[in-house]
Amino acid sequence: MVVAIEPHYQFDLIDRYLIVAENQNLPIRLIVNKIELSNNIKQVKSDFAMYEAIGYPVSYLSVRTQIGIAVLQAQLNNKTQLFLGQSGVGKSSLINQLIPELNLRVNEISTKSKLGKHTTTNTTLYHIPSGGDLIDSPGVREFHLDNLSDKEILSGFKEFKAFVNQCKFRNCAHINEPNCAVKNALEAGNIHPKRYASYLTLIT
Repeated sequence: MVVAIEPHYQFDLIDRYLIVAENQNLPIRLIVNKIELSNNIKQVKSDFAMYEAIGYPVSYLSVRTQIGIAVLQAQLNNKTQLFLGQSGVGKSSLINQLIPELNLRVNEISTKSKLGKHTTTNTTLYHIPSGGDLIDSPGVREFHLDNLSDKEILSGFKEFKAFVNQCKFRNCAHINEPNCAVKNALEAGNIHPKRYASYLTLIT
């Protein structure tokens, strides 16, 4: 999944993608693009540390300054990868770096809304010359989980799995129930408060 400094990354959107990936047993990497636009990269890395702590690899890139591009190329070699993300996060720019001969059209961020303009309108498969394939999907501004049950949403928070079967009640929703192992894990620092807040937003 590709996110960016601008349009600024949204944790709720990231978590929705992660939930779907977990339910489909798909490995996912978070790519933080346009890091040259940040005036506090330490804060950005702190923001994403909660994802790294639960096993999601995070890459920090800049097409403009070439930071992280060579490493990304090596990670994509001989694999099939899908680029997902919000409109304007720089998926097309990244693909142009990986496959320069494509020369995909790149749009600027709207100066009024700070949102991306749609560049990719169809899902397209590209072959990487050094080996592997890249699937580019259209950017989104919203991503809902209307078709997922509460149980599936819970399954998408993989750091909860070690605790859900330890609750006093088998049907515990991990909201207000007594003796909830998930809430105990939250208080003990084993679940990040932002991730738990995201769970509450999606489940209630």
